[in-house]
Amino acid sequence: MSYIKTLWTANSRDKSIESLLKLVTKILKKPINDLDNITKDEAGKIIASIKNIKPPVKVQCANNAEFKPTKKAK
Repeated sequence: MSYIKTLWTANSRDKSIESLLKLVTKILKKPINDLDNITKDEAGKIIASIKNIKPPVKVQCANNAEFKPTKKAK
């Protein structure tokens, strides 16, 4: 189960356990309150789904020190 949690923290935007459990519930189509009670086949489905999530992109701000605004048209 730690592998699933590690994949989740690497690939998700919301890193909380609650959001992971919501995804697991959606994938397995049954309510899940704890990852310790899933089968090996269910774990495989969850891992495959989490691997398909694109990792969040880190946005870097451009240096606007050289930016010169243009004059507004009248």
